[in-house]
Amino acid sequence: MRPIYDAQFRGEIRKRMSPPSRETVTEISRATGISRQTLYSWRHLWKREGELVPASSSSAEEWD
Repeated sequence: MRPIYDAQFRGEIRKRMSPPSRETVTEISRATGISRQTLYSWRHLWKREGELVPASSSSAEEWD
């Protein structure tokens, strides 16, 4: 059975991916036990919804 994560928990994960924390998917996966694929799916969904979630740990000035 797949675990169900509520919106509040997913919001906390989104914040961890975003500045100033900017943790990588791998770091978050190791810390939480959530699969990398699940985290990548969430990030993709947030981007489609128009929320800015960086794909890398580079600073905004380094983005293309």
